[in-house]
Amino acid sequence: MIRIAHRPAHRRPGPAASRGMTLVEIAVASALSLVVLTAILFAYTSQRSTQRYAQELAQVQGNGRVALEQIGRDIRQAGFIGCNSALQRHVDPRVWETTVIPVDPAVAVSNANFTIDAQTSIRVFRGNAAAGVWGSAAPAGVPADAHVIEVRYANLDGATRLDPTAAITPLTLTTVGTFEPSRGDASPQSSNRLGLLSDCQSSVIVSIDSVAGTQVALMPTRPLSGARCGHASRVGSGCMYAPSTTLYPIRVVQYFVALQTVDGVSQRSLMMRTRRMSSTAVEWEDPQELLRGVVDLTVTGLGLDLPHAAGSDPTFGVRRQLDEVTDSATFLPAVTSDEWRRVVRVDLRLRMQASKGTQVGDAPVIRNFESSFTIRSRVTVDP
Repeated sequence: MIRIAHRPAHRRPGPAASRGMTLVEIAVASALSLVVLTAILFAYTSQRSTQRYAQELAQVQGNGRVALEQIGRDIRQAGFIGCNSALQRHVDPRVWETTVIPVDPAVAVSNANFTIDAQTSIRVFRGNAAAGVWGSAAPAGVPADAHVIEVRYANLDGATRLDPTAAITPLTLTTVGTFEPSRGDASPQSSNRLGLLSDCQSSVIVSIDSVAGTQVALMPTRPLSGARCGHASRVGSGCMYAPSTTLYPIRVVQYFVALQTVDGVSQRSLMMRTRRMSSTAVEWEDPQELLRGVVDLTVTGLGLDLPHAAGSDPTFGVRRQLDEVTDSATFLPAVTSDEWRRVVRVDLRLRMQASKGTQVGDAPVIRNFESSFTIRSRVTVDP
């Protein structure tokens, strides 16, 4: 008997075999994914923000160092008149002669007296001053609360020694055409320019008519003075020059913060302008932008030397500030007009701002940089 085997019918899968993810499981997975993505995004944005902050901070720090170095270079040279000797100290009995620059009638004569001796080698005034201390108005765009620093000195760049074997007038240089009385001017010229003649015993400001080869002609209306010829110095019109006698260009420079408009955006920048050493007028070159992002320039203090005997070391125990509102927290008295000749140290503060914030909506990085600069010509003492 043949038996036919019947295959069992296929069973449909039960509910447990066909069930997928529930709505709760999907929600939990989505939430976990969102948490992970949020953490990754937060880590990424934090890293970018930290990186941008580091970049902006490095930019601010670099700009601060550059700005302080630029300003400090001129402050250290303030009052230099050709040699580091007691001639440059106000306590020395030897006084070097100066001339007066003829100026436009609109400029008060009392403000136009030109000298770079130890008494007036550096001055500071506020941006809201009606006029500068040396016969010129404050530069345009300077905020009222910011300071303008003005420095003057004999410039070693372009200086040339005189031939000690040649006659006094005209001046004879040791090399041809090396003296540039208008170096740095937008329109350099050798006529009607002022220079400083020094032999390290006395100095005199001369008005130069022209420079041709080794010959320097002086304007006859303002010749060299021979008052000290024969005793304290050989600079003069009645004797031969000492071998060390040198003719220097004169540098007068101002540093200040001014508002500038760049691409329609107003911002503050560190500016510099130099004076044309004209013998006929008070003239300035156009200001040059040195650094953007300098919010404020403030002289926070001035170091004065105490009264002392000629030839002795100065003592930097006296501090002053520009005026009573410069830094009221220090309670320093304001410097008086007759104390500028005793200033041997300048304390400076720069407030720097980065070009943008670390992220959208953030304030930019701002840092203060402070430094002190010694006026070398006033602290040098003869051995």
